[in-house]
Amino acid sequence: MSVPLYEEDNPIASECHLITITWCKNLSLNGLCISVQGPEGDNQCNCKAELKPWYFWRKQGSKRFIEEDKAVDVFWDLKAASLNGETEPHSDYYVAVISEDEVVLAMGKD
Repeated sequence: MSVPLYEEDNPIASECHLITITWCKNLSLNGLCISVQGPEGDNQCNCKAELKPWYFWRKQGSKRFIEEDKAVDVFWDLKAASLNGETEPHSDYYVAVISEDEVVLAMGKD
């Protein structure tokens, strides 16, 4: 299994939170896991998306969770992602974390 990892401190509810994005790959699928850890390291919310090879599987979506009484929205679009046998997409994808109408973290490539 291959696992590239990205970590960044970002403000949510006026405090820094550790946001971790992990890309993973095994024999059957590629995947993405996003976790948001509370400022004290106490709470952790997770969001997981899997790139399954089936034609009808939906490769875009969103998830909402609450961190310190504030909504945190995670959006992803991987439907045109170019993987070329690698763990992380090379192009045509985006992942965004939004809280209180502000983009907290955005990553992707055209």
